[in-house]
Amino acid sequence: MAAVPSASPRVLALSAAMQYETETLDPFRESIDALVVIVFPKADSPHLPFVLSIAQQASRFALTDIGGKGMYVAAFAKEQSDAGRALAVLQRVAGWKGVSVFVRGRMLKLDYNVGLMLDCYLGSCACRDPRAHCQRVIDDPSHEPPGAASHRHVSLRRESMSQREIQVKRYIFPCQKLLTQMRFEPDHPSSYADQIQAAGVTHMCGRCPRFDPDDFQEIGVRSYFVED
Repeated sequence: MAAVPSASPRVLALSAAMQYETETLDPFRESIDALVVIVFPKADSPHLPFVLSIAQQASRFALTDIGGKGMYVAAFAKEQSDAGRALAVLQRVAGWKGVSVFVRGRMLKLDYNVGLMLDCYLGSCACRDPRAHCQRVIDDPSHEPPGAASHRHVSLRRESMSQREIQVKRYIFPCQKLLTQMRFEPDHPSSYADQIQAAGVTHMCGRCPRFDPDDFQEIGVRSYFVED
């Protein structure tokens, strides 16, 4: 008796794609509360069954009709397991056509920053104290060091110089990745915490479950001396 040929990867992918009934799931609405929403098509790819096996474990998942075309919508919750699933799906569908990412009610390009945010959050989950991963200590953003001229001052009578102590407040900054992008405006009417929150929206860090602008708190002072 002749052996029955095994199904090709394409056949398996198409078979997996047909097992879901169409359900309405609005990616814009879902992304308001979700960590991230990923929408991808019934791609002719051998990786589709693997992607579906992960995506269907998201907090919300459905095959949805979008513009007359069946699209898979996966809404991932703000938790470690779903963040891992979202990152895995993003890595697999990165080269597919028709993939969209939704965050806070906005449709984005398949942006590298989304993957960086997910990977950074997962890194914090592996730490005994996530603050050691996420937070950094900085000087008071309003502090203006003495002019460079005071540090370059040269005198033949250095023994007559006096030193002045400068005290600078120290603050916890809530996100080490955002810190390199952050530009405080001391004269801005918004608080520092609100400025951090706004920057987090711009740079995607604000979607991280660890991100809390109110973590920006004074924790002490440091001192240094300058010559008068």
